[in-house]
Amino acid sequence: MEDRLREAALAVSSAEGEKIYDSLLASLASLLGVEYALISVYVDPRQRMLRTLATLMDGRAGRNLEYPIAGTPCESAIGRAFGLFASGVRQRFPGDAMLAAHRIEGYAASTLNDTAGRPIGLVAVMSRRALANEPQLEAILKIFATRIGAEIERRRAEAELRASEEQYRAIFNAAADALVLRDAQFRIVDVNAAYEAMTGKRREEVVGLQELTATRGLDPALRAMLHADALAGKPVFFESDGRRHDGSPLVLEVRGVPMTYRGEPHVLYVGRDVTEAKLAERAQRDSWEQYRAIFDATADSLVLRDAEFRIVDVNAAYEAMSGRRREEALGRQDVTMSSPELTARIKALHARALAGERVSWEAPARRKNGESFAIEVRGVPMLHRGQPHVLYIGRDVTARQRAEAERAQLEAQLRQAQKMEAIGHLAGGIAHDFNNILQGILGNLAL
Repeated sequence: MEDRLREAALAVSSAEGEKIYDSLLASLASLLGVEYALISVYVDPRQRMLRTLATLMDGRAGRNLEYPIAGTPCESAIGRAFGLFASGVRQRFPGDAMLAAHRIEGYAASTLNDTAGRPIGLVAVMSRRALANEPQLEAILKIFATRIGAEIERRRAEAELRASEEQYRAIFNAAADALVLRDAQFRIVDVNAAYEAMTGKRREEVVGLQELTATRGLDPALRAMLHADALAGKPVFFESDGRRHDGSPLVLEVRGVPMTYRGEPHVLYVGRDVTEAKLAERAQRDSWEQYRAIFDATADSLVLRDAEFRIVDVNAAYEAMSGRRREEALGRQDVTMSSPELTARIKALHARALAGERVSWEAPARRKNGESFAIEVRGVPMLHRGQPHVLYIGRDVTARQRAEAERAQLEAQLRQAQKMEAIGHLAGGIAHDFNNILQGILGNLAL
């Protein structure tokens, strides 16, 4: 028995390769002197069906098949460390066609367990003769069951890992953003198809590199600090300039996500091409700066109001004219310089301006310090950030009105002087004509 156990140990330790199950069954059948052997595993969640991983019939490897457990000796043996029907098994299980077809007399099996100790199948041997030497049968079957169970678990783990790897690869390559997986030493472990398209570098070219391959200008010390933070479990973020494979400029928004890959800490860097967005942002900023410069350089007071009459923006001329700072005016829905009595009228004009009509008015106004002045206002409809607004252009017309009043007074004085001059001319003409008449009378009197 010691020799047989030693042979069993050597057989299970030396078995390997793709046909390991066939090899193990051949050794098992030879050691026990049986004609039939099989390895079966559960194939349904309710554990009512078994599928053979390998079979041996009279020295030949048989085809794999599925069969119900009910009514077979497997039903009685599975779940036990060792099950034995030394003889008469065919008569005990008359519904088992295979036992009858091969005239099986003896049956022995040992349960295959997973690492948690749960039954996953069995290894069984059968013979046309009665089985003897139960202790040897049990010991050898248990040795082979342990090795076969470990092999099944290993293959399942490999299959799960392979499936996981395939799923990971499919997701990895389907991502629209460039993905770069780096290990604790900052070595590139993997890149996806989006990275290859962005940089023009193939995966084989960059795997193992420790330098930046898509961005530039990132301080090495900062890079090391960010990578260390990510390895410690803290997501990181940075923006960096770079170059595409065609040499065109590139702006990347990069996020570093800590993750465990194959049991080791890694960082997955997700790079998003934000070049167009940044260019648009810069253009918008330039446009805003240009608008702000023009807005503040205008000598007239400018007040931008939205559809609800809220003040959205004012310029420097407004601050000087009204005596109010921009922060004080933003959000107000009342008139800030015109007389409050004009609010209803101005809001009615605001509604007309929102409808697309240009409006205007003149009214007395008052600064924050109480100083009065006259203001001329024009309302111009416009779109601001895609929404209807009205831009009110206010001009201090106090001096103009004063000049107009003085001009009117001077014109009145001029007209009065012209009247007096005309009357003088008329009186002089009448006197001259009357003098001519008098000269004739006086001449006649002298004669």
